[in-house]
Amino acid sequence: MAGQKIVHRYTTEDNYRDENGKPITGLPITEIIENGNIEPDDEWALFRLTNDGLVAYYKIGYEVAACIMSLLIKNQPAVVEVSRFKTKEEAVKAKGELSPEEQHRTLLRSVRLKK
Repeated sequence: MAGQKIVHRYTTEDNYRDENGKPITGLPITEIIENGNIEPDDEWALFRLTNDGLVAYYKIGYEVAACIMSLLIKNQPAVVEVSRFKTKEEAVKAKGELSPEEQHRTLLRSVRLKK
């Protein structure tokens, strides 16, 4: 698995405001950049969030997103690989052909070649 690059930072007046528009500063933010560790020979795959994985992804947030690929819920994986492609373009096209509901529960990731 190619993994993700995780960036820790804090809110500033420019990037976070409450519902009244007042700036909120100093809150920790974890920014996840998918596929931050892409290698030249990586393939690309689509992973479908399971029902429990989908709930965790949206309810808990970034902490789950950071480890979703290896997360177990009730001893079952939170995601399952559904298809693999040689290029990112092929994977993006395949994801775009899914229904909107399936697109929301499908992650696009770079992956290491199976040996």
